Amino acid sequence: MNILKQIEERFGDEYGFLYPTGFEDAVIGLEGLTMRLILSKSKIIDIMVKRDNMSYIDAIEFFSYNIEGTQGEMNRLSQPIYCDDFFE
Repeated sequence: MNILKQIEERFGDEYGFLYPTGFEDAVIGLEGLTMRLILSKSKIIDIMVKRDNMSYIDAIEFFSYNIEGTQGEMNRLSQPIYCDDFFE
């Protein structure tokens, strides 16, 4: 069971968690004070590379502009948090 399913089982629909559709497996946690989901940037990039046959560079650009860049359209307290986790 992925982390998003565990969070949804524990908290139900009470908080209306928001995340980009299709990236459920990129959820890595929950910020407890504001109840915002935390998503891994590297997992999102990997999903796009594998699922959408994008190059790594194209996936980073797509993420930056189309996913992370659209956050201004949502209420700040409902936006997911994107974790920079490009470490080895």
